[in-house]
Amino acid sequence: MEMRDDVLPARMEEIDGLANSFAAAVNAVQTAPSGSDLDGATGAPLFAGGSAAALEVVMTDPRGLAASGSGLPGDNANALALAAVQGEAQSALGDQTFAEAFGTLHARVGDAARRAQSATVIQERLGDALLAQRDAVSGVSLEEEMTNLLRFQRGFQAAARLIDVSNRLLDDLLGIVR
Repeated sequence: MEMRDDVLPARMEEIDGLANSFAAAVNAVQTAPSGSDLDGATGAPLFAGGSAAALEVVMTDPRGLAASGSGLPGDNANALALAAVQGEAQSALGDQTFAEAFGTLHARVGDAARRAQSATVIQERLGDALLAQRDAVSGVSLEEEMTNLLRFQRGFQAAARLIDVSNRLLDDLLGIVR
């Protein structure tokens, strides 16, 4: 429940922050006034959406990619700037690159999953121990019940034999007295 209520929502916020930072960084380079697309126009945003789940590519025509930094043919300065975004430290991510931020997030999720799995194993073992304790107190042991049954059966047989011997003695005694 801790995983569901606390850990996962926090990690989802981090994923949203990572996605929003990525979209903002790419869109900033793409829409920079110095960049131009194949038609010589300033580039339009590549991404839209307020969360990782809603993030979508809004550019449908690759001609709209602002690859040129000067508008001259063969100039790929803005395309290089777009490619460089991946290795730049982002202030919104604590001065980490996207790969570093994703690696940190991945490690946190993995650690939380490992801790949740360990806690589950511990709780299962605790539950098993409690069930065993309950069964030891209230459960029926077949071996113990069989031993008691044999003991009581032998006691009954001995009592029946004693009554039989007593009955014969009484009959013999009455036979002598008559």
